[in-house]
Amino acid sequence: MKSIYSPSRGRSVLLPTLEARERHALRMLYDRCNGANWPGRKNENWCDPTKALSDWEGVEVEDGHVVELCVGPCYDAFKGAFSRN
Repeated sequence: MKSIYSPSRGRSVLLPTLEARERHALRMLYDRCNGANWPGRKNENWCDPTKALSDWEGVEVEDGHVVELCVGPCYDAFKGAFSRN
């Protein structure tokens, strides 16, 4: 199992699978880049733990792994800093 520091939780969290790590990384992107205010429906299903990553708007999944992120109309909404964590 892999442990990753979660700035939003202020502690390390266990992320036992690759999907859990990808979900965590996308959640951090959402939190740090003003996801709640992305235009249109570009944030549809984001961060919903009951939805598959392939159901998150703009997230492309192949063979169970995130392979592409399409944020086209959201460029102006991306505000925030990316952590090295």
